Amino acid sequence: MYNLKSLFQKFRILWSLKIAHTDNAQLPPTRNSSDPDEGNPKSPERGEETGVLTVQRTELRKPKMYKVIMHNDDYTTMEFVVHVLKKFFLKNEDDAHALMFKVHEQGYAVCGIYTHEVAESKTLKVNRYSKEKGHPLKCSCEPE
Repeated sequence: MYNLKSLFQKFRILWSLKIAHTDNAQLPPTRNSSDPDEGNPKSPERGEETGVLTVQRTELRKPKMYKVIMHNDDYTTMEFVVHVLKKFFLKNEDDAHALMFKVHEQGYAVCGIYTHEVAESKTLKVNRYSKEKGHPLKCSCEPE
């Protein structure tokens, strides 16, 4: 059974941990007792360390972006390329036709710029879908 003093000490420890977590401040001392080992689960006498809890903050950076590139081939129909651009890259009719002609004339075109996971996923989906439909259309992704 807990007595009032031990409950108060536990509350004070938890509250100071909350303050240290939010403010990155040092913990206030939690004991006024003359016995340093009384009720302290981590004491130097027991071979455990005591100290100040600090929270390290990491700096967030923007993720590296990747281009999804569609490559030209001599067998895939223009209508299928437009269909794929609309289905997987959410292009409207005009943008899909413009990209399709760019692929046809230059041999490749950038369909979109995404994070690595999204770019890989779109590349795999387009390649799988094209193969299922009997077209040799290929997509690849590379760093921007």
